[in-house]
Amino acid sequence: MPATSEALQPATVSNWRRLIRRLFTPSLGDCFFLTVVVLLFSTSSDGWRQLLVDGDAGWHIRTGDWILQHHTVPYTDPFSFSKPGGSWYAWEWLADVIFAAAHARQGLRGVVVISGLTIAASILVLFRYLLWRGAGITLAVLLSVLTADASRLHYLARPHVFTLLLLPVCLWILDRDRERPWGGVWLLVPIAALWTNLHAGFVALFVSLGLYTAGAFVKGRWAAVRRPFLVSAACLLATLANPYGYLLHVHILQHLGSDWIARFVDEFQPPNIRFEGMYKYEAMLFAGIGLTILLVRRRKYEDALLMGFWAHESLQAARHVPLYMFAAAPIVGTELARIAEPYTGKWQRSSLLGTARDLAADFSPAARRNSIWLAVAAAIIWYLPAPGWPKDFPDIFPVAMVERQRALLAPAAGPPSRVLSSDQWGGYLIYKLYPSIHVFADGRFDYYGDDLGNEHLCLMSGCERWRELMEKWNFNIALLPRNWPLIDLLKSLPQWRVIDQDKTAILLRKSTD
Repeated sequence: MPATSEALQPATVSNWRRLIRRLFTPSLGDCFFLTVVVLLFSTSSDGWRQLLVDGDAGWHIRTGDWILQHHTVPYTDPFSFSKPGGSWYAWEWLADVIFAAAHARQGLRGVVVISGLTIAASILVLFRYLLWRGAGITLAVLLSVLTADASRLHYLARPHVFTLLLLPVCLWILDRDRERPWGGVWLLVPIAALWTNLHAGFVALFVSLGLYTAGAFVKGRWAAVRRPFLVSAACLLATLANPYGYLLHVHILQHLGSDWIARFVDEFQPPNIRFEGMYKYEAMLFAGIGLTILLVRRRKYEDALLMGFWAHESLQAARHVPLYMFAAAPIVGTELARIAEPYTGKWQRSSLLGTARDLAADFSPAARRNSIWLAVAAAIIWYLPAPGWPKDFPDIFPVAMVERQRALLAPAAGPPSRVLSSDQWGGYLIYKLYPSIHVFADGRFDYYGDDLGNEHLCLMSGCERWRELMEKWNFNIALLPRNWPLIDLLKSLPQWRVIDQDKTAILLRKSTD
């Protein structure tokens, strides 16, 4: 026995040295990650501030603060005067806690850094996934960058960034298990439990498992059907490990089936192809449609179903465009590499194209790993003192006016103000003034429901019922975007007068005389 141990010792030491060398040697994968961070957040005038163009970030931060203060999740709404104390599901509570903790340490800078690094990590996972599927480093870089650019419309400091990361992770795990049964597929069970508490996008995991199961069924591979079915059952049980139990699932299904949200909430509308970056999505969409025919002919039904489903969903709602890009890119990359292989193989080694092909092949192994320097780079970004980090939301919100009129909006004494504002600004007001203020509406229309949503739209457009609704809710302050028709209607009433205005907002107050 001692002799055997001594014989194995040099190999063990050699393995440890190899592991340490891999951990501490920078890689092309590290360089790719940093390049993505620079391209997304350091080359535009908005920089990291672009992640704060959605007011929902405000109430997410304050929800996390509430949870950290009370050491439990909220079961009733703490933020509104329109539905005070109503039953509410803080279904993204864990993401809210992460944002609140980051905010407590670094302010809004911490929130955008956490969100931005999560987004960059999702592109890195996609890049590594493409390499694993055999796309080659050239296609992997190209398709990853296309995905990053086409997904910009939904890069926001909100919990859905965790779905952008976990979806390619789960697809990679499923693909590896499909290629050869792998015990690691059961990692999907704890991932499902974690994902459920981060964001409602965990439904995408069950969609993927269902499509993989359907593809195996069409092929007649009964053993392959049983495995994802069992994994799905285990994952479904794991999703019950949330503070609201099965009631969360019921609420999410009701939310996803809401016709009002589908018709009136911007991110649930079909994508605008003229939007910056959407041409990349359009190119990927046409590529996916064209390759689906080849996939069906080659009996790769799982890939065809996955790509077809997310293509359909992305055409229905702009918020699903990034999900289509993440699902389609690995499939498109694999198929394009297969189609190109007969042609690239004919290039002479001495030719320019042949040299480029061989260099790409040589660089691929270095791109398939990451080192500890990735964590070091993230820590530097977290702590780096540099100008341009956001100290407040962008000026599409009434930032200056809220500072000037804080005492009016959130009086220290006397009855609280009843402020009418937009749903987006409602989230910002929660961030700036809660608990001194409660809002009429914010971005949580799954909570407010269709009736209040319709009343909010009615007030925004100055509909026939605007007087009735102003009296019903007893508003005494109106902080409104300059383009609201309601402004001129309120100015026509003698009891309403303008208190303050700037290029972003106008503030009106109702007199008590």
